[in-house]
Amino acid sequence: MDFKLLGPLRVECGDAEVRMPKAPKVRQLLALLLFYHNQIVSTDQIVDELWGEESPRQAALTVRTYVCHIRKAMDGPGGGHGLRTVSSGYQLSLSSDQLDVSRFSAFYHSGRAHYEAGEHEKASESFRRALEVFRGRVLADVETGAILRPFKARLEEERTAAQALRIQTDLALGRYLQLIGELRSLTISQPLNEWAHARLMEALTHSGRRSDALNVYRTLRRTLDQELGIAPAPELQRLLQRILAIGQPT
Repeated sequence: MDFKLLGPLRVECGDAEVRMPKAPKVRQLLALLLFYHNQIVSTDQIVDELWGEESPRQAALTVRTYVCHIRKAMDGPGGGHGLRTVSSGYQLSLSSDQLDVSRFSAFYHSGRAHYEAGEHEKASESFRRALEVFRGRVLADVETGAILRPFKARLEEERTAAQALRIQTDLALGRYLQLIGELRSLTISQPLNEWAHARLMEALTHSGRRSDALNVYRTLRRTLDQELGIAPAPELQRLLQRILAIGQPT
């Protein structure tokens, strides 16, 4: 079975999707067990995640019922849930290749290692494969509580970091033309993202489109002034001066 959290929660067996319960808290519990796979998740942790301080009187019994629903869904043809009851809670046993979060993490950390070693081609490929694992926002259709919320935030941050590092490696490899469209979309969706604007200016300048790069700076400066009342960061101002100096007599 293959479990996917990087997007809507999905469980697959071969090419077929396993029909999981639609009840929000059952899906929330499954997500919690998947994030803590191969570890014991105590009943207290589950209650805290599902209800916080407003837990029902028979919360432990309700959790057992939810676990039964998950087991029944995962016991279909080709299944085998690996979900054990232990004295203090529950444990879902998985191999690393059964969970998309594990695959993303392996590619992401491999990319960082290659990047730090200056191996840009390998780093770019690793980051690209890491990003391909995502199908949308983390747990897009699952409610999150006090325990799952930090996991979700961390993975979204790592996704952003993987994209930024992949762009950096592609710039180092001279893939300027290929990056312009992606960076343009990024600056449109994140009009206050100075880092993305700087990378777009670099890609345009190296592609022989200096005037377009200057227009990117002007647009950003106007947006920052109107929205926040601030000027572009010193890095962007220095980049602007370098672009302006191109072609000028020395």
